[in-house]
Amino acid sequence: MRPGDRWTLAGARWSRGGGDGAFTVTDPATGEPVGEVPVGTAVDVAAAVAAATRAAPGWAASAP
Repeated sequence: MRPGDRWTLAGARWSRGGGDGAFTVTDPATGEPVGEVPVGTAVDVAAAVAAATRAAPGWAASAP
């Protein structure tokens, strides 16, 4: 990846997202922009939900 590239991570897989454009991420304490993430599609969301569902049992079994 290069600086300025927009990527998202779901299930140990990096993706550029299937949508057009990007969302600006802001620091909630200052309101200042800190980066951008790609706009996802329903397919991107489904992949992220599936990855989270697979990971949930391991997280639930881990010690706090």
